[in-house]
Amino acid sequence: MLKTRELFTRVSQRLDLPPEAVGQESQILLSGNHQVTVDGHHGIRLYDPRRIEVRCKKGCVCIDGDGLQVSFLSSTRLCIRGRIDGLILEGAG
Repeated sequence: MLKTRELFTRVSQRLDLPPEAVGQESQILLSGNHQVTVDGHHGIRLYDPRRIEVRCKKGCVCIDGDGLQVSFLSSTRLCIRGRIDGLILEGAG
C-alpha cells in the first residue's frame, strides 16, 4: 500500500502539477509589502505584532514587520496583514 507522500508525488508527476497543488508542499504568496498568504500551514508558532512564525510541513515561515496580524485563518490557509519588512524560511529544503 502506498504511503500518502508517495501517492501525492505520483499524482503530482502524472498530472504534471506542482507539489503544492496536491497538498505536498506549502505555498507562500507575498503581495507587495502588506500581505502574506500561506497555504498548507500547520499552525502558528509565534504571534507578535512585529513577528509571526508559521509552521509548515518542512519548516517554518518567519514574517517580520510592524502591525502584523492574522486577517484570515482556516485549517489550510492563513493570511497575515501589516507592514512586512522580511520573510525567512527556516528548515526548508
